[in-house]
Amino acid sequence: MAQLIVDTNKLVHNIRYILDYSDRFQLELVAVLKGVNTFPGILNAFINAGVRQIGVSKIETAKKMVEQFAKKPICLSLPAPSSAAGIIRYFCASLNSELQTISALGDAARKESIVHD
Repeated sequence: MAQLIVDTNKLVHNIRYILDYSDRFQLELVAVLKGVNTFPGILNAFINAGVRQIGVSKIETAKKMVEQFAKKPICLSLPAPSSAAGIIRYFCASLNSELQTISALGDAARKESIVHD
């Protein structure tokens, strides 16, 4: 059976290096978790390295993250208007291109008294 072994110490070192580098240019990074399904070891490495914002694509992943990470993630996929309630509940912000979706997100956020960027 295939195995993937991740040296979390090296991962933390690399993340800190990138964060320090980006801070010099006043850039705020979003760490994208893809394919790790909120595996606690990887998520904790990102948190321990000082990542301030995490981006994910799926509501199911965001639900799991809320339990482990104090901050809601950013939604990286383009949400459908029908998913507005879940998006504002589990994400602090989302990327949007359709006016109908933006309107649905605004309505859902007002209904829950939540700010959604």
